[in-house]
Amino acid sequence: KSKGETSVHRIATEKDPDLVRALIAMGQTLCSKGSFVESAEYFERAIPKIEEEDALLVLACFGAGVSHILQGNKQEGIKHLKRIAELREPDEPMDKACYHKGLVMLGSTLFQEGEKAEAVKYLRIAATYDPAVNAYVKECEDAMEVTNQSTG
Repeated sequence: KSKGETSVHRIATEKDPDLVRALIAMGQTLCSKGSFVESAEYFERAIPKIEEEDALLVLACFGAGVSHILQGNKQEGIKHLKRIAELREPDEPMDKACYHKGLVMLGSTLFQEGEKAEAVKYLRIAATYDPAVNAYVKECEDAMEVTNQSTG
């Protein structure tokens, strides 16, 4: 192959939505089987191939974040889930649900890591989609009050 052919092939592969879907599907399958290290690798291979506005980016970041958190690598998981918060909320109901699930997972993980104020910020966004999340928001706020009273 000439250098030109190789780069054309590489560009086509990078922007191939079927490849991205396949990588995400493999990540989801591996995650469901408990192979969190391998699933994270598939999601992370998909992420750079997805356009910023594509709802698949939410799914890939969610998968990578959850895979890392479930293998105990919380900081790496938080990094991927924070990326979701930087994206525009998707319009499609399934994508929107994944977006908000990612924010709940992010808030929950931050709360467990002692980052209560930051957790509340993300949980409030998720609560606009699912009012049931307000219970988590209140739990975090109550925990922050207890912390403030015991240190004050």
